[in-house]
Amino acid sequence: MDNRNTQTLKCNRNFKVTMHRNLVKATFDQTLTCQEQRILYTVISNLPAPEFLKDDKGNFILDKHGNKQITNYLNEAPLYEMSIKEFGELTGVKEVSYRTLKKICANFMKKLIDVRDVNATSREEEDFDHTQWIIRCEDFDYIQWIIRCQYVGSQGIIKIQLSPNLLPFVANLTSNFVSVSLGTLMDFKCKYSARLYFLLQQWRKVKTKQFDLVNLKEMLGVPVVGIEEVDGKEVKIFKLERYTHFKQRVLEPALKEINEFSDMVVEFKEIKKGRKTNSIEFSIFDKPMQAKEEKQPTEPSTYEQLIRNASFGDFNIEFYKNAAKALEEMQDVENKQRLVTYHLGTLKTYLQKRSDEINSPAGFIISQIQKAVERYNSSGEFDFKELLESGGIRVERMPSWALEDEKPPSKTPEEQAEFERK
Repeated sequence: MDNRNTQTLKCNRNFKVTMHRNLVKATFDQTLTCQEQRILYTVISNLPAPEFLKDDKGNFILDKHGNKQITNYLNEAPLYEMSIKEFGELTGVKEVSYRTLKKICANFMKKLIDVRDVNATSREEEDFDHTQWIIRCEDFDYIQWIIRCQYVGSQGIIKIQLSPNLLPFVANLTSNFVSVSLGTLMDFKCKYSARLYFLLQQWRKVKTKQFDLVNLKEMLGVPVVGIEEVDGKEVKIFKLERYTHFKQRVLEPALKEINEFSDMVVEFKEIKKGRKTNSIEFSIFDKPMQAKEEKQPTEPSTYEQLIRNASFGDFNIEFYKNAAKALEEMQDVENKQRLVTYHLGTLKTYLQKRSDEINSPAGFIISQIQKAVERYNSSGEFDFKELLESGGIRVERMPSWALEDEKPPSKTPEEQAEFERK
């Protein structure tokens, strides 16, 4: 492919990895390593999603076969490139040497997958022998995952290209596909988790699915170590032939990660024939949405509480915040709370007597507090003396109890009536 068509490979956790169901159910004798899966799924996630042709009314325009017409149809697999540093971060290799790079790419290119054509009908489970896996005389089509892996040392980049035979299973898909988040797949550490996650996604709406044990091993890519003849028939022998080993090394680790990192919760049940487990039944549930923690109301600050205690009137929360912010500029206000409270009371008295003359009470209060604070910081006096005198209101002398750590003396009924009159 011409290098001018090379595209930068991006690793975005929000990208979607979309595969045809036949690819999800495909079988292979060797599973991909976590490194190989990270490369594969990242490349697939970079393939453009199909865009469809619509008429003037916004309806999809169909071809003669009744399929939606794609405007950005992908005819060939793009050649993607990324820096060696990014490749190391993607594959989890701290120091990417030439030897390590060559080994990863060479092993990946050797691995094949047996997948049925996208237009072929799927084999039903009843076609399988539930007691042993017998090699049948069927059509098969082995294809590579990738066909090119080029290292350009002078530029410090690596180039990767998917097999063109794989393209019908990962691009231009309009139906019969499974799509999952790249971020979820990247969180998996067990090499069987992603394949099982894809398989179970197909049955998410049904909520339950039973797999023949041997067929499940094939779809997950459990290595085949040999073939034996049983009653004149050839039978595949898996590396994890015993169910207990498969359960401990594949099933339980994969389900643990799926339940922890994905958006589903999966349980399984062993289906036995006699004493031998020959199939697995999965129960699939949507993971409940985590309830958002209710924010506990924060306690108002000392400054805001002083403003609220003055009971100026029915103001919105912004008023109290701004008034408190103005009061915050006052030095050592916490030790002068009685002083501030007393004079805020006199300011309230002024507002009540002059309410008809003040257009914006909230703005007026804040501006007067700012002036009083400035006066206090420069001269040590916090009051509204000038304001009250200009309004013809007699200014009471600051009582001594306001500056001391004691309660104010009780007023006689006559004194209380005179105070309220003022």
